[in-house]
Amino acid sequence: MKVFEKMFGVKVPVIGVIHLRPLPGAPLYDGASVREISEKAVSDAKVMADNGVNGLIIENFGD
Repeated sequence: MKVFEKMFGVKVPVIGVIHLRPLPGAPLYDGASVREISEKAVSDAKVMADNGVNGLIIENFGD
């Protein structure tokens, strides 16, 4: 676990997950523009960063 401590600067990091909306071409795509999808992801990331989250994972399970 010393790798995480060195990487994140804390002994027990909190890792948040950015859940992307379905992307163009995916079966569940809802028509949102790539700009809208990315702006929502950035907004979510800022909220997490402002509230002490140490790292982020981005996933596209909605696809």
